[in-house]
This record gives sequence, C-alpha cells and structure tokens, in this order.
Amino acid sequence: MESMISQVMTSESLVFKGALVTLMSAFVPASALTFLHVRLARKDHQFKNLVKILGVDEGEASLLAPGIKDEYSFRDYLLPTIFLSLLCLAGFSAFLFDIEILGKNTGKRELFLIGLQPIGITEAGIEVLREQSFLAITMGFIGAFVWSGQNIIRRLIAGDLMPSTYYSASIRIIYSVLIALILVFLFRVD
Repeated sequence: MESMISQVMTSESLVFKGALVTLMSAFVPASALTFLHVRLARKDHQFKNLVKILGVDEGEASLLAPGIKDEYSFRDYLLPTIFLSLLCLAGFSAFLFDIEILGKNTGKRELFLIGLQPIGITEAGIEVLREQSFLAITMGFIGAFVWSGQNIIRRLIAGDLMPSTYYSASIRIIYSVLIALILVFLFRVD
C-alpha cells in the first residue's frame, strides 16, 4: 500500500514538474505575442500621432508605415522564440528533473559532465563530479534566464523588443552554461 501511495505521489510530482517547466518556458512566446499584439498597436498609434503633429501628408506617411509593419512581422519572431523556448524547456527540465536525470546514468562516465578524469576514480567520485557539474549547468542556466527575462521585460515595456533580443538571450544562456561547466572543471572540489 505504501509503495502504491509513493508511486502516485511520484507521478503527481512529475506531472507538477512538467507543468511548471511548460509554464516557465511559455514566458518566451507570451512575451513575443504580447509585444506583437499589444505594444505594436500602441507603437502604431504613436506613429500616427507623430505624423499628425509633424504635419506630414498621408501619401508620405504611407511610404513609412509599411516599413514599420515589416520590421515587426510575426514571421521574424517565430524562429528566435522557438529556439529560446526549446532552450528554456531543456534548461528548466534539467533544473526540475535533476534527480531523475542523474539517476538514469548512475556510475557512467560522461565526458560532458565529468571531463577527463583519471581511470582509477571510484564510482562515488564519478557521482560527485556528475552532481557538481549538473548543478553548475543548471545554476548557469537559471542565472542567464533571470537576466534575459529581465531584459526581455524591460524591452517589452520600452516598446523595442526586437527578434535579436531572443537570439541574444539564447546565446547568453548557452555561453553561461558552458562557462559554468568550465569553471567547475577548473575549480573542482573532489
């Protein structure tokens, strides 16, 4: 009976973690859609007001308007938001499913997580190295995501959320994970 309750609680925990990963990763497409549907309409309204204030006739203003709409098209946001969303799915999954991920390959030598270690290292030593590396990777991801999320929100509020912002966030996340892993290899505590 206790085993059955434990399995139900474990499956509920996995569902909760999966929902949390999905919810946190949804920040990226939600910010892009908010910009395209809310902030862009406000930006267009501000442009029309400027045209009135400056006294530019409608023929000249219509030449500028298509350029503004093309600069912020949905298709330009599609690839960067998908790429960043997939990175976030992987990062949040690693962060929340760490025990499940590390438990699957217990004792295995993974070059990415333990680096080049002496052959005589014990299985317990391998596990310590794997846990240290995995912790550094997830903390590097979380730090980069928090910074990037703050940057995306700031640009959303300012009305200048460009597709390059999402690429920049993606590269920042990748670099921070790699730098965190390099630092673990350099300053490893055995």
